[in-house]
Amino acid sequence: MNDLETADWATCAPLLSGPALRSFLAAPHPGVGIDVIARQWRWTTISLSLAGDFSSLEGHDVARRIRGALWPVLKRHASKEAIDGLPCPRQPLSMLDLLWNDHGKVTRARDVPRPFVTRAQVDRDGGSSRAVFQIILFGIACCFADRLMPLLLEVFAYGVGRDGERPNWQVLDQQVETESEVAAVVDARIDQVLMVLKSPIILKRDGTAASDWHGLLPGLVDRIEGLALWHGLRLDCDFTAVKNDARATRVYDGGIVETRWERRSTRHWHEIPMQDRRGHLVLEGPLDRLVPYLLIGETAQIGHDTRHGHGWYGVELWGDDAG
Repeated sequence: MNDLETADWATCAPLLSGPALRSFLAAPHPGVGIDVIARQWRWTTISLSLAGDFSSLEGHDVARRIRGALWPVLKRHASKEAIDGLPCPRQPLSMLDLLWNDHGKVTRARDVPRPFVTRAQVDRDGGSSRAVFQIILFGIACCFADRLMPLLLEVFAYGVGRDGERPNWQVLDQQVETESEVAAVVDARIDQVLMVLKSPIILKRDGTAASDWHGLLPGLVDRIEGLALWHGLRLDCDFTAVKNDARATRVYDGGIVETRWERRSTRHWHEIPMQDRRGHLVLEGPLDRLVPYLLIGETAQIGHDTRHGHGWYGVELWGDDAG
């Protein structure tokens, strides 16, 4: 379905099958710099205001439970092919295929990232009886927000959590907002960046905490390169120079706490040991080339398990031209 390269996505999305989506992602997209990707970055945020007992939960706990409860709902509405992990032949494709299944490779060793993240925040000032959950779609996946919304609401009809322990969370309000263009500071001289971790960062795929932060920024560059494909763009930059800058950046622990915990797999029903890091970081070094990636990362999130609510952060730029 090469028409996707030039046609309006909203018009083409209802005709998008699983094979057509993979053809779109694998197409020879135009190579552009990070400044162009920042200007053309598009994301849709579905926000649900929730009522319930969140007193024992952090925001990422809420996001993880809702994301886990979403999978069986998507499965109930999916094609057999999508359930089996194959491209969905339907037009439009099953949401399970769009959000859960593999979509090909960015490089031989790296998969195309899934086109969404989740995040949540518990209102401690309101007595922990309110929370806001968000799922953010990227690029062409934004066109499916209207199809995803009723499936999200269906999650709460069945309950969230393990059998026999389903909390009675209620949806008070819902909102869908599509935004585009990240105001990336490309030419400014930046001396330091403060990263405030709004949810824990997981640095390794197996859930263990890394002994240092050297892979954090190179991983963010890789992540944005992959998500650019969902926008019909291919990141074209001096990857060696950017990743050398990333590895040369000094990362200072501004108050990090390492936490061990377990999460339960909804699909396989077993406990998975996890470790994460929480707090804030100070970055120093050759940051000018990295600032656009860090600003895009505020929506794309960073590290592993971003679909479980991890890696949400905000940045403050410090330098002569940062204002």
